[in-house]
Amino acid sequence: SFSLCLAFLSGFLMDTITSDYDHLGLYTMNYLLITYFIQKRKNFIASDSWITLPLTACVFSFLSTLTGMILVSFFESKSFPAINLKWFFTDFVLMSLLDGFYTFLILLLPGYLKLLFPRRKKRFSLNRPY
Repeated sequence: SFSLCLAFLSGFLMDTITSDYDHLGLYTMNYLLITYFIQKRKNFIASDSWITLPLTACVFSFLSTLTGMILVSFFESKSFPAINLKWFFTDFVLMSLLDGFYTFLILLLPGYLKLLFPRRKKRFSLNRPY
């Protein structure tokens, strides 16, 4: 589907931009897995509400961080990394919430402000004083 193609292109772009060539293809695999997961469960979150897009961004960010951590530990053949409370709070909770807030701020708020404060049409008159 189109969303999986976009996930592949986004992951491939992230893989080529990052300087860590040991994990080439990791972002692509991560984005494809998460997009596939969200796409299969879109009936649960596909309502026409203002909270849908920021909530989807939060879920995608949380799952992407979790999947990335699992994939890195799998491909490096190391044990699961130690999780401390500060790392959990910043990477899982805070960054996921900030992704959702940023999605609302950039994508949804301008449309709502345009609806709340419509622009007045300027009236031009031909009778100008000289």
